[in-house]
Amino acid sequence: MPTYRITNRITKERAQVDAPFAQTACELLGWMIGNCHVELIREGPYSDLSKRPMVISPKQQGGENEP
Repeated sequence: MPTYRITNRITKERAQVDAPFAQTACELLGWMIGNCHVELIREGPYSDLSKRPMVISPKQQGGENEP
């Protein structure tokens, strides 16, 4: 799981959090993502594959709906 170093832009508090996403790390601290400066310290695999980012493949060329 990735490790993030989060700094609250308002209070200047700092914390290091293991979370699958930066927004989740901020929420675990009770901070809004807009108030956080996020640094990725260590990348890691996702612990829950259903929460990983969805990859959208480009449309196939030459489909029936093309003019």
